[in-house]
Amino acid sequence: MLSKRSQIVFFALVATLLTVAWARENVPGPGDTVVREARAHMLRYVTLANQEKTEVIAREIYETPILMIPFDNAQHRVQDSTEEFRKEFDEHLAQLKKQNWKQFKIQRLDVRSVGKDLAFVDMHFVWLKVDGKPIGPDHRVASYVLAKKSNGWRIIAVMGNRQV
Repeated sequence: MLSKRSQIVFFALVATLLTVAWARENVPGPGDTVVREARAHMLRYVTLANQEKTEVIAREIYETPILMIPFDNAQHRVQDSTEEFRKEFDEHLAQLKKQNWKQFKIQRLDVRSVGKDLAFVDMHFVWLKVDGKPIGPDHRVASYVLAKKSNGWRIIAVMGNRQV
């Protein structure tokens, strides 16, 4: 049997090892922070889009130049100005409203940190009508590149993934 002193030392050693193991699993690392911040940025984006606050989106969510690839073809283009982007986003919302659009609904966000200031996001979502039915496919995926700038996280590229 172990002496009282040996029992205390053994208990302290086990407690220390368990604490270290817990901390390694539960203390967020830099990648976790990037994922959390990028996810929050995307949730804010969708909230603003559902409120139709395109000026705020153009100024605080995206940063030009923006690489864009639409859902309907693989032809890429670059938006060079905030105003040009806002105007196109307004036109996009107007087209959706003609189809009785009510909101964007996120189904899932897959966020990957690829450095302390860069994240890739796949947003699975649907465009919903007022009656709750989807506009077009009931599952869309758009891929985003987010960069952390001096003024915070910004989307610098968006690609609509066409259905296969």
